[in-house]
Amino acid sequence: MKWLLSIVVRWVTICKRALGAFLNTNEGDTVAETGWKISGAIARRVMFLQLDYVLTATGATIAVTLHSWHPFDGWVQILFVFVSLWLFELGCAIPFILTWRRTGIDMTLAADARRANNQLFSDSKVAGRIGYTFFLVKGIVWDGPEEIIIFFYKEIQDRRILPITLLVISAVQAALWGFVFIWGYETLKWLFSLI
Repeated sequence: MKWLLSIVVRWVTICKRALGAFLNTNEGDTVAETGWKISGAIARRVMFLQLDYVLTATGATIAVTLHSWHPFDGWVQILFVFVSLWLFELGCAIPFILTWRRTGIDMTLAADARRANNQLFSDSKVAGRIGYTFFLVKGIVWDGPEEIIIFFYKEIQDRRILPITLLVISAVQAALWGFVFIWGYETLKWLFSLI
C-alpha cells in the first residue's frame, strides 16, 4: 500500500509543479501576486473563448451561406466554401499570433500551456510526450492554428516553416469544420423537411 501512496504523492507533486508553471507562479509569490496571476489567466481565457465562439459562429454562417447560396455546382462549390473558410481561418489566427509576438499577451494561453508541458516533461518524459501529443491533436482538430503556432513556436520559428505550418493547419481546420457545418446544415434541412 505504501507504493500506491508514493505514486499518488509523486503525481500530485508533478501536477502541482505543472500548474505552477502554467500560472507562472514562484515559491516566493504572495497570495495577492498568485491571485493576480490566476485572475489574469482566467480573464485572458474567457476573452479568448468569447472571441473564439463568435468566430466559430461566423465561420459556420459563412460555410452554410455559401453552401446554400449555390453560386457554383459540384466540386467547384465545395472548393469555393473551403477556400472561403481557409481565408477566414487565416484572418482569425494571424491577429492572435501577431498580438502575442508584438505585445507578449497570449489570450489563447498556449504559451502558458507550453511552459506547463515543459515542466511536466522535465518531471516525467512519458507524461510530457503525452501532453505534447494531446495539445497537437487538440490544436489541429479543435483549437486552431494560432494555438499550435504559439505552443510550438520554439520548434517552428523558422521563416519558412512557420507560414507553411499556419497554412496547413488552417487548411485542415477549414476542411474539417466546413464539412461539419455543411453536414449539420444538410441534416437539419432534412429533419425539417420531415415535419
